[in-house]
Amino acid sequence: MECDLANYSAQITPHGWSAELLIKLETISRGKVADIFMINLFRIDKSSNKPTKYLSWQPTLTTNPCFHVPSVFQQIRLV
Repeated sequence: MECDLANYSAQITPHGWSAELLIKLETISRGKVADIFMINLFRIDKSSNKPTKYLSWQPTLTTNPCFHVPSVFQQIRLV
């Protein structure tokens, strides 16, 4: 699928699922050329019969789920 900011797709596989996200560089670079970004990655696992699980690449260590904690973001370099 495509939108103004990114292209994305997801599919169910024999071993679970996979997803791809292509974010246009101008969307995240704020008008300047950059190859290093500060990010964190998150997942909310909701199930109707299980408690919701909140997962992040870099733990935010907040009492309530809060994923926007820039002090724990890590660098990624686009190559």
